[in-house]
Amino acid sequence: MLALLLCLAASSASAARVNVTVEGVSPELQAVILGAVELQQYTSREVSRAQVQRLYRRAEQQIRTALEPYGYYNPKLTSKLDQDGETWNARLQVDAGPAMTVTRLDLEI
Repeated sequence: MLALLLCLAASSASAARVNVTVEGVSPELQAVILGAVELQQYTSREVSRAQVQRLYRRAEQQIRTALEPYGYYNPKLTSKLDQDGETWNARLQVDAGPAMTVTRLDLEI
């Protein structure tokens, strides 16, 4: 019983919160990115170090996938993850680049 209590205390002591910041894009694209990055879901929940690191590694692909429907197929991404006490700070710098626009469409059926 004591061992179980010690394990629970240790796991709760290592739980932290996450702040996610997206920079370099318009407010509209920031909202799209924050909606797509799974790490953002943990800003109001406790998360372990392993969870933060796993979710952080997924963020780049999630950003790329989120931007494609808006015509951004080759964004340049840099990111940084730091821990400040009980808070993880994920800083996502996004250069979406030029949006691809369709100027002509030939459709044959």
